[in-house]
Amino acid sequence: MNTLVIVAPPVYQKYVNAAALLCPEIIWIGPDVIELDNKRENVICFEANARVYEELHQVFRQVIEQYPVEQIETPYEFYIENVAYLREVFQIPGSTVAQIVPTRYKDVMKDCFVQHDVPCAKHKKISNLVDLTEFVQLHGYPMIFKPLNNAGSRNVCRITSEEEAVEKAKYFLDVLEEPFLAEEFIDIQQEGSYDVVIVGGKVVFGTISVYEPLVLETAARPGGQRIYIRHDLPKELDQAIRIYGQKAIEALNITHSFAHIEYMIDRKGRLLIGEVGARIPGAQIPLLMGLSQGISMEQVWAEHLIYRSCQHELNRTWHTGILFINAETDQPIQKLENLDLILQLYGEAIVYQQLPSIGQLPKLHRPNMDDTDAFIIVKDRSSKRVKEILDDISQLLKIT
Repeated sequence: MNTLVIVAPPVYQKYVNAAALLCPEIIWIGPDVIELDNKRENVICFEANARVYEELHQVFRQVIEQYPVEQIETPYEFYIENVAYLREVFQIPGSTVAQIVPTRYKDVMKDCFVQHDVPCAKHKKISNLVDLTEFVQLHGYPMIFKPLNNAGSRNVCRITSEEEAVEKAKYFLDVLEEPFLAEEFIDIQQEGSYDVVIVGGKVVFGTISVYEPLVLETAARPGGQRIYIRHDLPKELDQAIRIYGQKAIEALNITHSFAHIEYMIDRKGRLLIGEVGARIPGAQIPLLMGLSQGISMEQVWAEHLIYRSCQHELNRTWHTGILFINAETDQPIQKLENLDLILQLYGEAIVYQQLPSIGQLPKLHRPNMDDTDAFIIVKDRSSKRVKEILDDISQLLKIT
C-alpha cells in the first residue's frame, strides 16, 4: 500500500504515527491537525470537520486529485458513516454504508441480535408517543432511554415514571427532532466489555474488562470509576462472554475491525449483550489492554489495518486497572495530597499516570465518563491486588 487516508481527530495521533511506520504515505484528515507537533515526516495533513459530510467530501476530493489513494479508514466512531459514504462515492474498497448501519444505529443492531439469538434487552424504536405507550404497557417502569446512534453513555437515562418518560420523550422527539430507543431496565450485577480484533469475521484477539461501579451510576457525575482487565473470571463466564461476543459480531456482519462489545450480567445470572461498536474502545481501554499484554495497541491497530492480520495471542499473566479521579475544587489546582506516599507504597505497581499540574483548572464540562482530571493505572499478577491498590489510592489521593 502506497497511500492510506486516515480520518481522525487529534487524540488519535499515536494511531496515525503507528500507521506511518508501516505505510510510505499517510494522509491525515481531521480538525486542527495541521499545527500538531510530533507528526512523522510521511504524514500529510488536511483539515476538515469530518462530522460534516459536505466538508469532508470537499477536502477528500482535493486529496484524491493530488494523491493515489488506495484506502480510507477511521478509528473514530462518529466519522465511520461519513467515511463509508466517501468509499461509495469515490469507489474505494472497504465497508459500505449498508454494512455500517447495524453498528451505528442501536435499533437496527438490537433487531439483528434478536434475529441471530444474541441475548439482549427488550427494546423498541420510539418515533412518537404512541410507540412509547405501547412499550410501557408491555414492560412498565423503570426503563432506559438512549439515542439511536450515539456512543458511550451520552444522553442515556433511567426513566422511572410516566411524567419523566413523556418529558424525556418530548426532548428527543421535539427538541432534538429524532427518534430514540427505549429498553427494558436490566437490574445489573456486573457489566463490562469484550474488546476484540476481528479478521475474516472471527475474533482473533480479545480482552475482557469489568466496570465498577455501573455505567449509569457514573454517567451523570464522572469520577471514581474503575475499569479492570481481568483474566481470572470464572471459566464458564469467560467462555460465555467470548461465545456471545462472537455471535454478536456475526449478527452484525463485522468482518475486519476492532470492536467494543458491551456485556452485562443481571441479578438472575443472565448474560446479555449491550451494544457493539466497530471501533477502538474509549475510556483508556486500549492503554489498559496494551499494559496487560506488553504490547502497543496503536501498533496492533496499524498492523491490522495495513497487513490485514493480527499476530498477537492473549497472555493471561497480568491484570490491570484504572482509576479516574476528579478534583475536589472548581478553582485552580493547588495540591495533590498524599501523592508522594502513594508513589512510595505502590510505585512499582503504578505503570501509568496522568495527573494535573499545579495551577491547572479542573475540568468543569464532562461529556464522557473518562473526562476526569486524573487517572492512574496499576498492574499486578493478582486481580485482587489491583483492586486493593486502587481502593487505597482512591482514599489517599485528593486533588484540591
